[in-house]
Amino acid sequence: MTFLGPDGAEKEIQADLIVGCDGAFSATRKQFLRRSRFNYSQTYIPHGYLELTMPPRNGDFAMEPNFLHIWPRNTFMMIALPNMDKTFTCTLFMPFEEFEKITTGDELLSFFQKYFPDSIPLLGVDALKRDFFRLSAQAMVSVKCSPYHVNDKCVLMGDAAHAVVPFYGQGMNALLFSRSTHEFVYLMTMP
Repeated sequence: MTFLGPDGAEKEIQADLIVGCDGAFSATRKQFLRRSRFNYSQTYIPHGYLELTMPPRNGDFAMEPNFLHIWPRNTFMMIALPNMDKTFTCTLFMPFEEFEKITTGDELLSFFQKYFPDSIPLLGVDALKRDFFRLSAQAMVSVKCSPYHVNDKCVLMGDAAHAVVPFYGQGMNALLFSRSTHEFVYLMTMP
């Protein structure tokens, strides 16, 4: 394999086994596309996501940390998951068209006052504006490919092999399928 180092120099590395666990936009999987009979598809859903941070309150979690907090709203939703530093990562999922309608701080506050009024004091107005406009909404993709391996030389795992959007509830199923497939490949290809 050839790698490009931080100094711009190319470096050749030999490996007995390459494990591609490099995500939904896998560089390892991209190399599989050069092979004959490699099946691959990716599908984007019409929803995007954006992450907001809910800070701690008085040195502790702003909400109960032992729950998945969900604000479902018709074609969109927001969820909140606790972090070790007592913040919450709040993820807003909604169609890209809805994100594109919100272009100013006032429009953002109107949107949150209409759909998530109880979250505003928890997020804080300034932090909400900062987080919302810091990055644009990100796309979510599902990936399918087959086979997951090249003989006993390279294997794809995780999202590199089978990315699934987070709320389809298939992550654990995909993990177990991936593990059983790799175990089978390992048993069939090892001496």
